[in-house]
Amino acid sequence: MKLYQAAQWVSILTHPIWIQIAMINLFAYDWQTKVIVWLIAGALPILCYFLCLKGIALQWCTLFEGRIIVIAVNLICLFVAMQWLNNPSSQLLPLRYLLITQGVVLMVNLWYLSSLHLSGWGFLFSLAYLLNPSLPLWNMLLWFASFFLIGWARWYLSAHTILQLFIGLLCGAIPPWLLYGLEKL
Repeated sequence: MKLYQAAQWVSILTHPIWIQIAMINLFAYDWQTKVIVWLIAGALPILCYFLCLKGIALQWCTLFEGRIIVIAVNLICLFVAMQWLNNPSSQLLPLRYLLITQGVVLMVNLWYLSSLHLSGWGFLFSLAYLLNPSLPLWNMLLWFASFFLIGWARWYLSAHTILQLFIGLLCGAIPPWLLYGLEKL
């Protein structure tokens, strides 16, 4: 029972919505903008998540449809929040990468269930190394340990298979590298 509770806590604390909220708050300069953007890109997707995946709306849609709705609402909210920030394009580069990566995750999830948790953390890992390629080796080992811990929690809760976890990690980690490479051409 204690392992199950530990896995639940790991799953809650590593939910990808926290990454999105933290990243958007990095680009909002005054507290009014932070509050508005947090409501758009944080509170609305969380509300949608609980409505679609935690039972209230499941009487109207399947779990698969609810998952797709959550990802689509999240994409729309992120796009609206980026427009609200109204920063120069170069400052919003990480948020553009996040938006495109979530679009890739949505397309993959239309055909095959993948781990949103690991796609979010894979994205964050790629972005960290793109923005600071001189990060030390111990930092990379810490990332791999976190991937293992999150993957174990999602597998232990029977939320995903090993293949779904791996595909989720790749869906989050590869698009930022491709986008970065395309921008350097």
